[in-house]
Amino acid sequence: MHDITTRYPSVQSVLDAPVADLAVCVLKHLAAKMRQLDDSDSARSFLVAIRSEYGNDKSVLIAFAEAWDWLQSNGLICTHPLHTDHWITLTRKARTVLSEGGLAKWITDRELPEEMLHPSLRGNSLNFYRQGVYDTAVFEAFKTLEVSIRNASGLGNELVGTKLAGRAFNPETGELTDQNAEAGERQALMNLMCGALGS
Repeated sequence: MHDITTRYPSVQSVLDAPVADLAVCVLKHLAAKMRQLDDSDSARSFLVAIRSEYGNDKSVLIAFAEAWDWLQSNGLICTHPLHTDHWITLTRKARTVLSEGGLAKWITDRELPEEMLHPSLRGNSLNFYRQGVYDTAVFEAFKTLEVSIRNASGLGNELVGTKLAGRAFNPETGELTDQNAEAGERQALMNLMCGALGS
C-alpha cells in the first residue's frame, strides 16, 4: 500500500482525486503484486488493506471501489480463470500497456477514442489533441471543416470562413442546403456553420 499512501497521504487527497487517477495508482499497486500470471487479488482483500491505511471512512472505501470498477470496466483487470469469481488478475491489455510504459498515453487516448472521430479529423487534429495542444487541435478541426464545406459545395477559394459557410448553407440558395428541411432548420444550420467558422 506504500505506493498508494505516498501518492494519496490523506483522506481528503483520496476524495479530491479523479477516479481515473486513483485507478491508475491502484493498477500500479496491483501490478507490483501480480508479476506472474498465477498471481491474483480480490476487491475484498484490497479494501481491507485500504481500511487499515485510511480508517473506516466510507467515502474513501467508495472512492477506491469506484477506482476498482473503473479498472474492470476499462478492461484492465478481469476475473482470474483459476480462482473463484471474487479473485482478479491483470488483463493482457493492462500488462501490455504497463510494459510499454504507456499507461498515461492510453488513458489520454481513451478520453477521445479515435474511432469516434470522422476519419478526416484523425490526423493533425487528433495528434495535437493528444499532445495537449488543444487550441491548435481545435483550429485544425475547423480548418478541416472549412475545406470539407468548400469541397462539398464546389465553391472557390475566394470565399473563406463565414462567407463560405453563409453561401454554402444559405437557407434559400445554398449548395449544401436541404430544401426539404423546414425553413427554421435551414437557417439554424447556416447560423451554426457560420458561428463555428467565425469563432
